[in-house]
This record gives sequence, C-alpha cells and structure tokens, in this order.
Amino acid sequence: MISFKNVIKKYDEKLVLDTINWDLKSGRCYGLVGPNGSGKSTILRLISGVIESESGTVTVDDQSIFDNPQIKNRIFFLADDPYFFPQSTMDDMKNFYKRFYPKFDDNLYESLIEEFKLDPKVRINSFSKGMKRQVMIILAFACKPDILLLDEAFDGLDPRMRFKLRLR
Repeated sequence: MISFKNVIKKYDEKLVLDTINWDLKSGRCYGLVGPNGSGKSTILRLISGVIESESGTVTVDDQSIFDNPQIKNRIFFLADDPYFFPQSTMDDMKNFYKRFYPKFDDNLYESLIEEFKLDPKVRINSFSKGMKRQVMIILAFACKPDILLLDEAFDGLDPRMRFKLRLR
C-alpha cells in the first residue's frame, strides 16, 4: 500500500500539495485527473522517490521511499518526458534497467519488441516521439515492477498503439 501522511510539497514559495493524506491500496489501478499545475506529476515523483516532500511521509508498505533502493526497485516511473542515454539503443537501455530491476523479464521484453515492431539495435534518438514512448513502455513492463507509474501514458502514441496498450 502507498500512503501519504500529512504531505506538504512546495516549489520555491509555491505550495503544490497541502497536507495530503491518502492511502492507495495494492492491486488496484488509479488515475490522477486535474488541470495542468495541480500536482499530478508531483504526486508521481513523490511516490517514485525522485523528490522529497517538505514535510509528512510517503511510504510503500510502511517503508519510506526516498533514498530506499529496496523500495525503489519495486517502482517504475515513466515520466512525461522520458530520458535515454545519448546514442543508446533499446538493448543498451535494457541492460541498464536490468541492473536495478531484479525481476526484469527478457522474454517479455523480446515479445513486446516483436509486438510493437521496433528494432532494439537502432539508436533511440532516431525514433519518433511515439516510438520513444513505446520503448519506455516496453522497458517499464519488462522491469515487472510492483508499482507502475505512468505520467501522460499515451502522449505521442497513435490510436492503434493506444488501443494495444489498453489491452495489456
């Protein structure tokens, strides 16, 4: 279970989250809906341990997330603007993620590459925005995280790819 207890988050002087108390139960799918700037991405970054709150706690199974590699390797955060190492291929990124995600599934990775029809040997920087998003989705699923966080999950994907992902 993911828990927010009295969480406050500011950026400089701007209050983004004000005393959030929220429990997200395991085994469920949640969606965050709200206008731009309302704190959706901030919540995802707090859950993933990318940022820390000014006060309060964010925990997974009663363990703090920030600076906790044992919890972080159970969480995959697909940000709205994914990052790839310069000149990297999908296979390069796969090898990188395998170091941090002990449950990485090579068979699932290969299956998804075939399904999405991407070449894992081609440099990612030559891909379109939608293809880069597909790469990150493949990597996210193959990592087999307990908690999968998707920020703007379908951004850049064509309708056919959006449909495919909804079936997963």
